[in-house]
Amino acid sequence: MESGKARKFGLAATGIAVAQVESWPKEAPQKMKHPALHCGTLATLLCVAGCTPALAPLASPDLPVAQNSIAVPAGHRLDSKALGEGVQIYSCAQTAPGQFGWKLDMPEAVLLSDKGQKVGTHYRGPTWEANDGSKVVGQLDVGVDAPNPAEAIRWLRVKAVSHAGSGSYSKVSFILRVKTEGGLSPKDACDSGRSGGPPVKVAYKSDYYFYVPAE
Repeated sequence: MESGKARKFGLAATGIAVAQVESWPKEAPQKMKHPALHCGTLATLLCVAGCTPALAPLASPDLPVAQNSIAVPAGHRLDSKALGEGVQIYSCAQTAPGQFGWKLDMPEAVLLSDKGQKVGTHYRGPTWEANDGSKVVGQLDVGVDAPNPAEAIRWLRVKAVSHAGSGSYSKVSFILRVKTEGGLSPKDACDSGRSGGPPVKVAYKSDYYFYVPAE
C-alpha cells in the first residue's frame, strides 16, 4: 500500500511539476535595437577597411635664403621626388705639377620613394635612371654650399642635357639636389704616394626633386 501511494504521489508530483513548467510565462523574443548611428558606424568601418587616404600633393623644397639661388625658374613644375642613398666616389689625382687633390669620379646611389621602395638609380654622368628604364643626364647649372658645409656636400640645380626611354624621367628638365648629408671628399691625405690608387667611397644622402616643363 505504501508503495502504491508513493507511486501516486510521485505521479502527482510529476504532474504538478509539468503543469508548473508549462504554465510559466514565455518571454517574447526581443527585437535587436540598432543605435541611431549604426549605419554611419558601419560606413566608417567599411571606409577604414577599404578607403585610400588622400596623398599629400608634391611641393618644392623650402630653400633657405642662402640657397635660394638654385630655385628652378618659372615655366617648370615639380613632377616627382626621390631620396638618394649611396656613395660619392673619389680618386686621388694630380691637379697641377707637384700638386694633388681628391677628384669626384661619380655618384653611386639608389633612389627611394617616401615609402622606402626603390624607384631608380643614380650613377656616372651624372645620370638618373627610373625603374621603367627612362634616363636623364644632367649638367651642373648652379651650386651653393649646404647650410652645414663642413658636414654635407653642396646643394645643386642640374639642367637636363639628354634623355633616353619614354618613361618617368624622359621629360625631366631640371633636378634639384638638396638636404644633403655626408658625401664630402675624404679627409685622408692625397699625395704622390696615394695618386692613382683605389678610389674611396664616402656615404651620402640627398633629396632629389625632378621638374618637367609646365604645360
